[in-house]
Amino acid sequence: MLERRKLVLLSTIAVVDRNDEALWTPLGILALGTALADVGFEPVLIDTQVDADWEQRLRSALRDDLVLFGVSTLTGPSIEGALDAIAIVREVRPDLPVVWGGYHASLAKEAILREGWADYVVRGVGEPAIIPLARLLAAAPAGASRPDMSDLRRVPNLTVRHEDGFVDTHTVAQNLDDLPPMDYSLIDPIRYYTPGRRNISYISSYSCPWRCSYCAEPMHTIRKWRPQGPQRVLDAVHQIRTAYRPDFIDLVDPNFSSSPPRVVQIAQLLTAAGNDQPLACNMRATDVVRLTEMTDLRVLRDAGFARVFLGLESGSQAMLNSVLKKDSQVEHARIACRKLDEAGIEQFSSFIHDFPGETDEDNEQTAELARELGELQHNKQFHHFFIPFPATDLYNQLLARSEIDPSKLRVRDWARANTYGGWQALWPGRRDFRERVLHRLEALRAEFPEKFSYPQTVPEMQPET
Repeated sequence: MLERRKLVLLSTIAVVDRNDEALWTPLGILALGTALADVGFEPVLIDTQVDADWEQRLRSALRDDLVLFGVSTLTGPSIEGALDAIAIVREVRPDLPVVWGGYHASLAKEAILREGWADYVVRGVGEPAIIPLARLLAAAPAGASRPDMSDLRRVPNLTVRHEDGFVDTHTVAQNLDDLPPMDYSLIDPIRYYTPGRRNISYISSYSCPWRCSYCAEPMHTIRKWRPQGPQRVLDAVHQIRTAYRPDFIDLVDPNFSSSPPRVVQIAQLLTAAGNDQPLACNMRATDVVRLTEMTDLRVLRDAGFARVFLGLESGSQAMLNSVLKKDSQVEHARIACRKLDEAGIEQFSSFIHDFPGETDEDNEQTAELARELGELQHNKQFHHFFIPFPATDLYNQLLARSEIDPSKLRVRDWARANTYGGWQALWPGRRDFRERVLHRLEALRAEFPEKFSYPQTVPEMQPET
């Protein structure tokens, strides 16, 4: 009997950033689809952002003899589409294995399995798990029960429900240079261009080595930073530029600047190659300060780095130290943004408000830093409210102090969680505090028009009844 080779991967990215024109490259399913195609599988990629008929496409694809159905989501509104899609799969093909990966799967694996939304959860980086799992499932007769547990235990980064509990298989990292180049033809990036945004996302490194208490990254990728070599990055930029002519290539690494020497190497290669493709990336302010000690930041600008996203989070050193575990200094934020501005590089500075324990004095310090940075010519800012994402350090701290039974937090509840102020049972937010935050931000926007993006109101934050 021939093995089945076809499978369906679905992305349900739901952007809540006050920019209705933003469409995002579905790198989660694109990376997995590329890796699977490289070993002989036939991935069908569906993205609810651009496939208005995604339900019909899914139902049609389910008529084929498939290996599995896979979905990848972030925590937040993206979950709703995933649940709708899984419901269709369970209705049409109850025998088809469902695999859930991505950030939310790593953080809420047991709830996903307990509620029956998936048969397998992939934790962290997906490529080491999806290929051996797909091979196991492809070799089994259609409609057969799942592979033997002894075989599943050999698949890394996997969580399955077994008897009265859950089994986590061993965790492995992934050398990105061992993976094939991302095959953008699987999605046709041109479909993601809008009149206001012609960007393509690319990832040149996995994970972030830092321990920030509010961030999902330490749990999702266990702080093991794994980069592509500088030449591989140069080749990818050239390939994307040549094939698709985007306005920007967004290097969406969790922290592109984890190795400042690597950043300098990449910039030197890009300059030597005559790169004229504008680039954007994520950096830490502390790393930018280190870069200023190694080179003039105009070297980055001349190499194509036109925009840098900086997660500054707070202007209170006490909050950075005691609550956020940021391992950075407020002064680093000032230096980084000023030096980037002097080099002509746009800064997208991000702040988070209403952390547990944050006082009005702390938030006044954040507002003062935001005002100071707002005076820079190339600074723009994004302000959000805190949401405790599951399994993060701050979430666990809140859970330990609450009377909430985490087993009663259902997967669908997390679809209402977003950093513009949506529901979260452990930290529903302090309405009076958030209203004072908005008052400060409104005053700043009046002083610096067009520079600030933030929630326009304090939304209802209580769970629906």
